[in-house]
Amino acid sequence: MTSDPTRRRSRLRRFLRFAATTAVAISFLVWAIGCTSTIRPPAQVDDPVDIFLLLDARHRGLILPHPDDGLVEYGYGEWWWYALGDDAWYDAFRAVLWPTQGTLGRRRTGATDLESLRDRFHWMTIQSLVVERERVNSLVEDLETARAERREDEIWSDRYGFWFVPFRTDYWAFHNCNDEVADWLERLGCDVSWVPICLDLEFAAPE
Repeated sequence: MTSDPTRRRSRLRRFLRFAATTAVAISFLVWAIGCTSTIRPPAQVDDPVDIFLLLDARHRGLILPHPDDGLVEYGYGEWWWYALGDDAWYDAFRAVLWPTQGTLGRRRTGATDLESLRDRFHWMTIQSLVVERERVNSLVEDLETARAERREDEIWSDRYGFWFVPFRTDYWAFHNCNDEVADWLERLGCDVSWVPICLDLEFAAPE
């Protein structure tokens, strides 16, 4: 009779083969149809306010003016990867191959304008946009409400410098940080082009 450890090893090998095959398939799909979403800010606003997008190789963060905390950065990612620190190489399969718990990240930047943001985040690209103040206030209120609803689950990450709470949307290859930030920008009146798998965001002048 086959021992339990042998059966467990056999199941583990089958799972790893399945995960590797699926990862190759997803990688090919990303290569084949993955693309960049184009963000076009509104051409005209009645009550303008500046917002900022932080971009680097792995991170997209939206910086919005908060009534009490100044310029606050909001980000999105996978709960276990970012909040819980489960980020070994094999955890990437979980994060992208099927929908998992998303997380909303929040941190005060301590900056007051574009110049101080560039000093604070000198290694990142910063894109400035002008949008309608009322829309910004509405989005900030919604994100803060989402945070308050899961406040008992909030976790601080020294590694990332963010407070994280579980968020309402699932994270995976078809809804990553680019997709969530693009959704937020769309709520702010920006025109966002749709792509099947969003790998990056680029900006175009208002029309």
